[in-house]
Amino acid sequence: MSSASTIRFPQLRRVALQSFSLYTQKPTVDLLIPPGVLCLAGANGLGKSTFLAAVNYAITGVVPLPSRSLKSAAEYYSDALRFTKDYFTGRIDIQDRESAAISVEFSVGETTFALTRGVFDVSALRDLTIVGRHGGNFASHSPEDRHRRYTEIAAKEIGLPTFDQFVFLQHFVLTFDESRNLLFWDERALNQAIYLSFGGDYAEAVRAETIRREMERFDSRVRNLQFQASGVMKRIRDVEKALGINDDGDHDEIAAQWDGMQRARSERLRQIERAELSLGDLELKRAELAAEVVSLRTEYATEFGRHLQSHSGPESHPLIRELLVTSKCGVCGTQGVDVTTHVKNRLAASHCPLCDSQVIASNGRSSVDFLKELDLKLAHAKEKLNQAAEEAERVARGIREANAELSAFDDQIKQFEEENSRLIDHLRTKETILSGEIAKSMERMREEYKTLRAKRQDALNSRNAKRQELTTIRGKVERGYAAAEEHFVPLFQNLAELFLGMELDVRLEARATTDVVLVVEIRRTQRRQQHQLSESQRFFVDIALRMAFAQYLSEADSPAALFIDTPEGSLDIAYERNAGAMFANFVLGGHDLIMTANINTSRLLLALARECGKDYMTLHRMTSWTDLSEVQLRDESEFEEAYDAIERAMVGSNG
Repeated sequence: MSSASTIRFPQLRRVALQSFSLYTQKPTVDLLIPPGVLCLAGANGLGKSTFLAAVNYAITGVVPLPSRSLKSAAEYYSDALRFTKDYFTGRIDIQDRESAAISVEFSVGETTFALTRGVFDVSALRDLTIVGRHGGNFASHSPEDRHRRYTEIAAKEIGLPTFDQFVFLQHFVLTFDESRNLLFWDERALNQAIYLSFGGDYAEAVRAETIRREMERFDSRVRNLQFQASGVMKRIRDVEKALGINDDGDHDEIAAQWDGMQRARSERLRQIERAELSLGDLELKRAELAAEVVSLRTEYATEFGRHLQSHSGPESHPLIRELLVTSKCGVCGTQGVDVTTHVKNRLAASHCPLCDSQVIASNGRSSVDFLKELDLKLAHAKEKLNQAAEEAERVARGIREANAELSAFDDQIKQFEEENSRLIDHLRTKETILSGEIAKSMERMREEYKTLRAKRQDALNSRNAKRQELTTIRGKVERGYAAAEEHFVPLFQNLAELFLGMELDVRLEARATTDVVLVVEIRRTQRRQQHQLSESQRFFVDIALRMAFAQYLSEADSPAALFIDTPEGSLDIAYERNAGAMFANFVLGGHDLIMTANINTSRLLLALARECGKDYMTLHRMTSWTDLSEVQLRDESEFEEAYDAIERAMVGSNG
């Protein structure tokens, strides 16, 4: 699939490990990666996750951090470099440290890369060859310069402004490993993925990330300056207390009271924000119910028109029926028993109550029952709409009341601050009892306090300016998502529904603190928190989201590959086949999947094998790579039976 701004992702075609002593039986591994699924299946503790980490290290220069805490792509890359330096220690024997290396070959569009990294040579390449644009053999370059040239050229070929952004996509979006970091509920990482996917300008996505970090630094500066100013004020009060001129009250108690008021205000703001999110959900539900009422009314009017054309009596008309029930004319508003009596008399005489025309009685009752049925449906829909409206009004009323209370509370804070300011001014009048250096020192502290408060305000102003700049970029992202929604959302729905077997949706939600995120909705219920889904639902819905991003962002000739350490242990029997079907759908759509899995009786691999067949699935038996434990050796025959079953499923497939 393609988006407005697509990316050419690396097409991995070969991985070679040298002196990888973790794999005691096969320290040298050379794997060709054909299109489709590359599945490394084995028992626990054989190094499956390490293989994925090693391939990621070869391509990106860093091993994914176990905890994907994102501040910015550049800071993440820097943190990952430090982690990578020690990652392979213990996995590689001391005698193999110099020779241990990882080689990969991949293409990006029409450019082919072949590189070799020493396992412990961070930010360096032992060998680099590029065929295509910017091609050449870099044998004369230093290892560090090869790495630098590789990152520059790879970023250009991939189509991103910086290599850091590619590392972000590879680690946070395209890799689901044993750390089980969930993109859907990692608001910072998801926000960055949305900016890259729907912003339309990758350079602007980088700019948004920079602005966000600058805002955080300004926020930190505001807090630090406030802390320093509070410290200066405390020193002033301590001196005043020692000199006996603070008889107007306990300043420490005043400071504690003000701090408590600020915390209470923040909590009220959070409660209002949660209520506003709930109101948004209710308004969406209310709009859906209103649409249902309109649809039923239209259907009723159409059917009633047919009914009138079939010579139905005027007593069936909604205005007449309502008048007979309420004794109120729906045309002029007159109400009373005389109105009802008049209408009943005209009807009894077979005359129209409005124009007094003779009405020909009809024995046809075929459409009346259907009208009654529609009427019941309409009444039920109206009732639900009224209930939704009442609930929305209750929440809205609560928000209005909370805002009013907040406004009153703000007035209290303002009054408190004014009273405190007057107290300080009053204390200053007593400085006449101070003399010499003490008076000068007090004055210097007050000037320092004023300076710190002014700097704090400057930092606040700068932060607000950055926020406005970020809001402008966010508006472009929201418009970009709206334009792409009819393309992106079905990609996600198709994959996720293959696993869940139930209807779901996803929508963009803007937030004041985290810019924009995606909210998943299952059976019309928002699932904003991880705990609102089971473990397997969380894992595989998150994988479906990653697959949708991969499909949406990829250029047709360079589809993204996913690296998955399969969480099959979270699945029950009912969902194992569904997970295999979801994986197969992604692969048969033209994307590669490099996955690891425990070899067991799981139907996931069998379903995947049947769907993909030997043409689109390659299975490697990792039990032959390293020494098995006593427990694993005891059941080695069962491992072989499971391998054979998967391979039979691949051969027997018509794919």
